[in-house]
Amino acid sequence: MSLIFLATAPAMAWVSVGSSPGFGTCTYTSIQDALDDGDTEIRILDNQDFVENVTISGSRSLRGGFSSCLAAALNQQLGSNATIDGSGSNLLPTVFVTTSSTASVTLENLTIIGGSVGVHTGGMDGALTVRDSLIGSNSGFSYGGGISVGNPGDLLQVIIRNSSIIENQSDYGGGIYCASANGLIRLESGAIADNFGAVDGGGVYLDNGCAFSSYAGSRFDDVLYSGILRNMTAGDGGGIYAAGGATVNINGHFGPYQLWGNNTDPATVAENSAGSDGGGIYAVGSETQVELLDALVRDNTADNRGGGAYVGSTASLTADLSGDTCWDGWRCSQWLDNSADGGGAHYGGHLAAYDGASVQLSRTHMGGGRAALGTALYASGLFTQLALDGSFLTGNGLASPGNDENYVIGVNAGASAELKHVTVSGNQSSAAALGANGTTSELTIRNSIVWHPTLPVLAATNSPVTTFDCVVVNENGSTGAGGVEVANPAFRNTVAGDYRLGAGSPAIDFCAGSDATASDVEHHSRGIDEPGSSNGAGLFDAGADEYLMVDALFSDRFAE
Repeated sequence: MSLIFLATAPAMAWVSVGSSPGFGTCTYTSIQDALDDGDTEIRILDNQDFVENVTISGSRSLRGGFSSCLAAALNQQLGSNATIDGSGSNLLPTVFVTTSSTASVTLENLTIIGGSVGVHTGGMDGALTVRDSLIGSNSGFSYGGGISVGNPGDLLQVIIRNSSIIENQSDYGGGIYCASANGLIRLESGAIADNFGAVDGGGVYLDNGCAFSSYAGSRFDDVLYSGILRNMTAGDGGGIYAAGGATVNINGHFGPYQLWGNNTDPATVAENSAGSDGGGIYAVGSETQVELLDALVRDNTADNRGGGAYVGSTASLTADLSGDTCWDGWRCSQWLDNSADGGGAHYGGHLAAYDGASVQLSRTHMGGGRAALGTALYASGLFTQLALDGSFLTGNGLASPGNDENYVIGVNAGASAELKHVTVSGNQSSAAALGANGTTSELTIRNSIVWHPTLPVLAATNSPVTTFDCVVVNENGSTGAGGVEVANPAFRNTVAGDYRLGAGSPAIDFCAGSDATASDVEHHSRGIDEPGSSNGAGLFDAGADEYLMVDALFSDRFAE
């Protein structure tokens, strides 16, 4: 009896794909051929487009950026991205990961275009890393245009580093789609931009407990392509759509062990638009959570409700600054120039909260908001809770003939709003600074400043419950005399948009303690006794700022 051995070529540590006559010989001419032979590291040349729909199984690394076969042999990754073009069969993903076991897949220095979806992870679990790459111009798949996270059997981490997901289209999640509790997506640096969701979720669509975090952004988005930018949807969630217990973290600071992120740029959600609700962010459903730290939410628009964000159906949103040095001095958490002013209901320029939602905005600046009701904020519906702590609302609204922007903050239909150590000043509205409607609606303001010399402080209709406690105001005819003090708060420099307290302000050492955040936007501890100030009810300053003479003198000299 004779034995016959069938020899197969062993998988190599690395192989090259492409052709460069005169500059070495590559191992393959097709990416799929290299994958089918089991090679784990595939180095791809940049001098041609590979028109393929690639299927990956197991742990693999696809690396572009090699100008020749010789450069690939020397591992000199100095060229431009290698292009994988799935348009040869654009009903299929350009890159499809079929593995159902734990795997590690890296896509590096690649341009992935032309498929029904750029990258589809199938049932993969493990880690997918997209590094120094572009995923763009993919369309045709209903669930995710750039990246679609399938249904991993175990945890799947998708890490996006220095990469752009741009100009993709899908029904749900033009840029990214994820509807699995086992999905964890992290945008460390780069952009999700200019994508379109025909139904919901222009940039990112999240459901069923998927977790998404972004550390990407810049205050100079027109120069540096970074963050969640200029995405659009015909429905809800221009930038991000989150439902079904999904979690969203927008973090403008270092990640764990400073492995990603930074303290010099904000995490950005900017210039996104929605044909219905939530221009920047849309969050609904029990256990759906959105957290923003050191974030910049700006220039987002919604036709109906919540230009910056819409939060509804018992979802929650929090915004605050971190304890780190941040990207903009004492303005580390900002919402700027968001609007709800399309053809719909026009509620909540920066944010609208509905139907049992919970919103906590701490040490945050809000300016430039536009909407008919609640140029900055609007809350409606039983059990809806809006809480502001240590925050500034300035420069919102634009009151002019024919422009019906009624309130800076509106509370309606059984919602409650509580303001603690908040400064509301320098805004424009046609009716009042604050509006409350309905017998079950509640508006509580403590240790705060509401200063609008040309406007009533409050417009209350249908007997809402309103409470004022240690509030500096411009008039008390609308509020009643209890709990308020009519006095000019003497801000530091309103022309420059600085609504911190100036020397001699009657708001200094004016109030008793509260359960507000222990420090203000400058990390000054509250309740500091300022020498020379006559104490009112206690040592706590009214408004968002806790005055310190040394800092005030320094900032005045710096302004000169």
